[in-house]
Amino acid sequence: MDQLESLARRVDALTAAVGLPPEVRYVGLEKIAAMLDLSVSHIKQRIVCRSDFPKPMRLVSEEDEPKTGHPRWKMSDIVEWADQHRER
Repeated sequence: MDQLESLARRVDALTAAVGLPPEVRYVGLEKIAAMLDLSVSHIKQRIVCRSDFPKPMRLVSEEDEPKTGHPRWKMSDIVEWADQHRER
């Protein structure tokens, strides 16, 4: 099974768990790590900091100080990025 097919299966499984399509689903670091089969620390240190990686949205509550928020990425953007960066 190639990497893209494996990624697609993981995305399908995660999406089915909540019943939302990837176009409207936002995910955090843990889900990105699971989708790409990498550790959370690798995702934080080497993937999300890349200039070509999709930019996150941030969920901010009134209690958050400073107002840094919790980053979430659009699942479909992650899938598209992964497809563009897979080994060919």
